[in-house]
Amino acid sequence: MTGTPTVFIHIGAPKTGTTFLQNVFWHNKQALKKDGVLVPGRGRRGHVAETFDLRNMGFRGHRLEGAKGAWDRMVAQVRDWDGRVIIDQELLSGATEEQVDRALSSLSFADVHIVYTARDMARQLPAAWQEWIKNQESTTYTDFLAGVRDPEAGEPRVGKQFWRLYDSPGILARWARNVDPAHVHVITVPPPGADRDILWHRFAGLVGIDPQRYQTEFDSANASLAAPEATVLRLLNQEIGGDQFPWPTYDRFIKHGVAPALGRRKGEKIDLPQDVHDWAVNWSRELAKYVESAGFDVIGDTDELVPTARPSGVNPDHAPLEDQLAAAIAGMAVVVNLQTMGASEAHQQLHDAQRQLIQAQRKLREHEELRPADRIKRCLIELSEQVGWLGALYGAFKRVRRRQPTES
Repeated sequence: MTGTPTVFIHIGAPKTGTTFLQNVFWHNKQALKKDGVLVPGRGRRGHVAETFDLRNMGFRGHRLEGAKGAWDRMVAQVRDWDGRVIIDQELLSGATEEQVDRALSSLSFADVHIVYTARDMARQLPAAWQEWIKNQESTTYTDFLAGVRDPEAGEPRVGKQFWRLYDSPGILARWARNVDPAHVHVITVPPPGADRDILWHRFAGLVGIDPQRYQTEFDSANASLAAPEATVLRLLNQEIGGDQFPWPTYDRFIKHGVAPALGRRKGEKIDLPQDVHDWAVNWSRELAKYVESAGFDVIGDTDELVPTARPSGVNPDHAPLEDQLAAAIAGMAVVVNLQTMGASEAHQQLHDAQRQLIQAQRKLREHEELRPADRIKRCLIELSEQVGWLGALYGAFKRVRRRQPTES
């Protein structure tokens, strides 16, 4: 390494344009690298494995494959880089003090900057409930809001999990304990109706890159659900037994299949009751005061953290039944299409395997005059370039042969 890397750790919060920013980073990874900005790691869904490793966490009883040691592997990449680095995962906002200390200690060789994107609480609440539902929960919107406002009186799990990820003052305090306040950057999310590229321009300006040089239009954004669609998904979660349904299957077919399809529908938006909106305004004002008094670098305007207009639309707990029916039919169509595609893919894989086995059998017959070990070797050599898994098998065959004693 010839210099000190400058590392920007974007720690969240969830539902503040994080999916959009991650798409920009990962789709433009090679272009950014040419411009002196490293996005370390191999995944395409943000630094999920690295964060799971740092926080020693799984999800619904499942550990993410490849997570063990992922944080240290990423740090090793950063150590070999002498330019700017972007680490981005909203689940970092839930890190404990000990986990934050581990993260910053592992990057002690670098010039570390903490980046936090924040938006007003009135918009966060409907968005957070949707994300809660997309992760296999079935809590009603009314009960969710009650649990957020009063964790002791409401459903305990709601309040605990919400504030772990959305308690902006607490999160910033944990990450800023041993960081110069000038190196803690709070990027405010523009108000409703603003061009979403403003967020990207603000982030790019912090990193010191030209935002116009990179692609920012993608189909895989984490689209918001309308009220009827969100209710249908909540009822589906309830019907299939909540977390009794296997998470890997849910993640593939529902969270990343049905939910995005429902998100493309244009139904009534989710309402925020007036009393909850008033509470959100007061909470957001306190957040703005905290950010200003802490001396953090504000990119945008703290006025954007305070709600101005109440989100209006439909309470999803009372969404019209005819709208729910239309959303349910759309969801069923997605499941049918996914199942059909899955069956077709499985059929093709079976067909390919059968073709490869027939080819291997033919090659074996062509070399009947050779000794058995030499026949296998010859067949593996000839087939390995055409059949991927045979290449790995040939490598293993060579290692075994080398360990065998020489014939006398």
